[in-house]
Amino acid sequence: MLKYTLKRILSAIPVLLIVVFITFFLMRMLPGDVAVLILGRDAPPGDLEILRETLGLNEPLPVQFVNYIQDLLRGDWGTSMYNNLPVFENIRNSLEPTILIMILSILISVIVGIPVGIISAVKRNSILDYLLMTVSVFGLSIPVFWSGIMLAYYVGTLWGVLPNMNYYPIAEVGLLQSIRYVILPSVALGFQSVASIARYTRSTMLDVLGDDYIRTARAKGLAERVVLYQHALKNAMSPVITHIGTNMASLMGGACVIETVFGINGMGKLAYDSLIRRDYTQVQAIILVVALVYIVINLVVDLLYKVFDPRVELN
Repeated sequence: MLKYTLKRILSAIPVLLIVVFITFFLMRMLPGDVAVLILGRDAPPGDLEILRETLGLNEPLPVQFVNYIQDLLRGDWGTSMYNNLPVFENIRNSLEPTILIMILSILISVIVGIPVGIISAVKRNSILDYLLMTVSVFGLSIPVFWSGIMLAYYVGTLWGVLPNMNYYPIAEVGLLQSIRYVILPSVALGFQSVASIARYTRSTMLDVLGDDYIRTARAKGLAERVVLYQHALKNAMSPVITHIGTNMASLMGGACVIETVFGINGMGKLAYDSLIRRDYTQVQAIILVVALVYIVINLVVDLLYKVFDPRVELN
């Protein structure tokens, strides 16, 4: 397993290089002038030119790219063009609420989605199955921003159950209070994943429940609970784990929307604001961090295959 892990880490290097290359040149293709966005349209041309030179934007694109790669290799991720702070410091300051939202969203997705899928598969073609799958289709159809706005209005504003705006760090108000500020965005973000995981779990469970070894286990007189959880679910979990891993990528994308809706200064909102400001270095750093996280998630998912199915060979 160690050999496989090292092999995957080494294979991630060219992937990261491709991500850096594409991100760098795509950002430069966006319309708009960073210097104008920072100083304003009425700024003197001389000041604009000085700022472009300071930011290194007057160099040819290949030269800018080589300089950027050299800085990355030295561990220098760059300085934000907007607030002149190191981009990694901005990311670190925005990371806490995003991590909490992601963790809660994933927990909600898994804890609710997998049992719903199992129940729907066991009660196949029943009224309960139709009801659960109808709710799942409804959940997949709802945009994240709409469910966020509805939760913010009804649960936060109208009923006053939970806060619907802002976020206060754990260091200031404690873990439990900080979690209260991210419950609504986490539910809004996780709702689609619950529906997706439920439908996928139902599909894989139905495939497994039709196999011969399940019929044999039932013929031997094993309790239905043992058949479902020790035999069927264990073998159905490998594709479900893959689906959960891919869902994490969509959750990271949805965080950009949901943090903007709830006014939370997390990674998603930082990415959105940086893109609007044409803050090249900041956006490049955020995308690189997201790519690293996604590579780690894929690696963990592959390693979990071995846990749920010892027959899997990791090469």
